[in-house]
Amino acid sequence: MMFIKIWISSKEEQTAIANYLDEKTAQIDGIIATLNAQTDKLKELRKTLINDVVTGKIKVVPEGGAA
Repeated sequence: MMFIKIWISSKEEQTAIANYLDEKTAQIDGIIATLNAQTDKLKELRKTLINDVVTGKIKVVPEGGAA
């Protein structure tokens, strides 16, 4: 017969762990939201840049070439 010892923490300790994890998860969610917003902004800027080059609003010259 095999016995397995299981340690169960107190209700207070479980609550403290859950609160800590909730706080860290909220921080991670905030970081992800910020990164997603930055990614969206970069995609928008990329589209604008491509559009400006295609429509001639920005002149593209070879590196080291005359402007």
